[in-house]
Amino acid sequence: MNTVKRYARHTKPERMVRAPLYRPTLVDPYRDHLRRRRTEDPAVPVTHLLRETKELGYTGSANLLVL
Repeated sequence: MNTVKRYARHTKPERMVRAPLYRPTLVDPYRDHLRRRRTEDPAVPVTHLLRETKELGYTGSANLLVL
């Protein structure tokens, strides 16, 4: 309800719309590689992707690769 009131108070509600801000993640430098691998083999197990990205320098866990 507060959102509706806030929009009603503004003369230009379209200015209130903001694009979401995404924080950088450990996966960002490896996204191209991961996308390419998924394109080549959609069924590639996450464990293989984790091993490959770790060899490239990834220091995170498999959790970020699953999302």
